Amino acid sequence: MNSDHPDIPHWPASWPGNTIVDLDNLGDPGFWIEQHIPDPAHILFGDQQSDEDLADELADAYIRAASDLSFPLLSNFDATGEETFKMVKEDFLGFIREWRKRAAAKKEKEGES
Repeated sequence: MNSDHPDIPHWPASWPGNTIVDLDNLGDPGFWIEQHIPDPAHILFGDQQSDEDLADELADAYIRAASDLSFPLLSNFDATGEETFKMVKEDFLGFIREWRKRAAAKKEKEGES
């Protein structure tokens, strides 16, 4: 199921607590997200125990993209690579939680109709 499925709300372009990740740096963030989250329904409506693993994968991919696409990260300035990874991972955990919150709100709203 891709993110165009009617049960899946659009992924958040920004979210509470977002400090370092800028999805616009990826060129086509929708394509990038679909590459790294091919089954958003599983993430949004499934078990939340995999959030940490997914956030790790997204953080790794985002940091690789920063190198490939030459956009700056905090590790290019004062932060260590480990600190940067931790901040990027936290941002992606927030991304996942916000997307899940939107999915739950959409599902609840549709249930009221």
